[in-house]
Amino acid sequence: MIRIETSQTETIEPLLRDVFTAQYQKQFHKELPKKHEKLAIAAILDEELVGGLIAKEDFENLHVSLLAVKPEFQNQGIGSRLLQALEDWAQEEGVINLTLTTKSYQAVEFYQKSGFIIFGQLPDTPMRGVTKYYLYKRINK
Repeated sequence: MIRIETSQTETIEPLLRDVFTAQYQKQFHKELPKKHEKLAIAAILDEELVGGLIAKEDFENLHVSLLAVKPEFQNQGIGSRLLQALEDWAQEEGVINLTLTTKSYQAVEFYQKSGFIIFGQLPDTPMRGVTKYYLYKRINK
């Protein structure tokens, strides 16, 4: 009889990766492309880290998992410059889309001004009264 129980990530991740790799190979008849696990871009002023972003490449897409600028340095174009650096890198690497999520109390308008398009939203996520937005920006066609 199959038993369902909580486990350690390290225990089940190799099996899950093997299953997904086999699915990819069956569908596309080739090996999974090599990818960068994470990309980090920093904003530094006079040797002080004032902001940055972390993105994860997934096949031909790049997902921004974190982007922040210290409050005293916001509204000075630093976030825009970080996104532009990411977009430049993505262009060179042949990335198709940039994706990210943000919450209603964060920077929805900033991302829209940067060319990102909302493609989904979930109200009361991750808590009541907050909406989580899903955005993308097409880089290479």
